[in-house]
Amino acid sequence: MSDHSDGPRAARPWLLGLVALVVVAALAWGIWAVTAGDAANDDADATKGSATTAEPSKAPASGKPSAVVPTDDPSPVATDPAGERTALDPVEPDGTAKLSKAISLRVVRIESVRSKAVLPEDTAGPAVRVTLRVTNRTRDLLDTRFAVVNAYHGNDLVPANILSQPGGRPLPTSIPAGRSASGVYLFDIDRKDRRRVTLEVDLAPQLPVARFVGRFS
Repeated sequence: MSDHSDGPRAARPWLLGLVALVVVAALAWGIWAVTAGDAANDDADATKGSATTAEPSKAPASGKPSAVVPTDDPSPVATDPAGERTALDPVEPDGTAKLSKAISLRVVRIESVRSKAVLPEDTAGPAVRVTLRVTNRTRDLLDTRFAVVNAYHGNDLVPANILSQPGGRPLPTSIPAGRSASGVYLFDIDRKDRRRVTLEVDLAPQLPVARFVGRFS
């Protein structure tokens, strides 16, 4: 009797250990399955996100065309002898150049003088001395710091050298609103070349170039 009752009692701990091992294995498998599933879902989401992000990089099959600068100018403008600036139509030496509605330019005096070699680039000899007058009827100060005055003679527009004496005096650097100012410029143009002279006045970058063409004698 005592031998039969001891057998089952000895086997019971072994069975409990086996059951515990099975339970632990089942729990481990369940945890692994859940983790693997989450990882697979994350990979799938990442792949989907990458594909979605890459989608906009593709060039659209059709879209709004970019603006194109027209090659034809419907309103061509005249240029000065250098071909760089807009120029007004030539006027006679005794005429008035209208640079704008409120800014005008005139040649008020043309003189035949003999130049003096004062500066290294000066030459002594027959010269033309021209007095210009600018009238500023605007309400603003007219900046004339960059005013340039050149002269050419003949149909081929041969440049004349600029001289300083006697009596050379450039325009002031600015002209107040409602005022006028004068400048005196000399050029070494021989008497025989004065039948057709082009006086070119570039008063300011925002204004067109004025040209006085005719006899300067």
